Amino acid sequence: MATTMIPLIDIKSFHRYVDNSHARFSNLNQAEQFQTILNRQHPSLKYTIEVENKNKILNFLDITIINHTQGKYEFKVYRKDAIINIQIKPHSNHDPKILKAIFKGYIHRAYSICSENHLKDEINFLIQVFTEDGYNEKMLKDISNQVRKKRFANKNEIPSNSNNLPTISLPWIPIISPRLRRIFRIAGYRTVFKSNANLKTLLTSKNKSKLPCNSTPGTYLIKCKCSKVYVGETKLQIRTRVQQHQNFLTEGKLNQSALALHKVNCNEDIEWNKVITLKVEDKKFERSP
Repeated sequence: MATTMIPLIDIKSFHRYVDNSHARFSNLNQAEQFQTILNRQHPSLKYTIEVENKNKILNFLDITIINHTQGKYEFKVYRKDAIINIQIKPHSNHDPKILKAIFKGYIHRAYSICSENHLKDEINFLIQVFTEDGYNEKMLKDISNQVRKKRFANKNEIPSNSNNLPTISLPWIPIISPRLRRIFRIAGYRTVFKSNANLKTLLTSKNKSKLPCNSTPGTYLIKCKCSKVYVGETKLQIRTRVQQHQNFLTEGKLNQSALALHKVNCNEDIEWNKVITLKVEDKKFERSP
């Protein structure tokens, strides 16, 4: 887009993650010109810009990017100043494997983000944080060493067959669960444990639909970028009915679809990929007279 409208803008790289973007330019003036182009695309969208500081450092998402101005960059983990270094306590009601996996995940992230010069400091910081939260320091160092050895181990290492065993899922109960794990392991079963339901899971998880999006009959809503909306009701799967609307538009059968008729008289696009299910109905529901 920039090379078409203003050829002088030279974008070295561009990366977007959701509503955050990272781009490199030859100078600040080009970055500001590119921002102006973006802000002209729609009156409701306004982009802000953040540039590297005087030390050539810029934070993007969870990464601190250090520019050495000689074609070389270094990276380390970025944390906001307001962050609190509190993790799940080691004696909480969770499977110890989960507690270890949390720390292991942070170590893997350190290896994935940090340059060699910053890796050791990040790992030492993580060990300090988890130790302050009550974890055993020796255990944390052992996990860190295991991750390091595994990441640099021979790639031809034969994987364990434990994942091929039949799996049993059980609630985590202190003292009892480790004993059950040993019993099931002897019997040839792999066990995984889950925490007991809390208020959050009771109020949210149970209400989530397990069905694919728009796979049921019911009432649905489709938006047009001109700000108008269409609300329909169908005995078919909603996605099937939406496909019918599109077919009627393609075939010119405007008398069979109000959406098709609207599109013919409107220059804006209909958001076919953003259909919203307003209400799910049984397949046998009767339409109101």
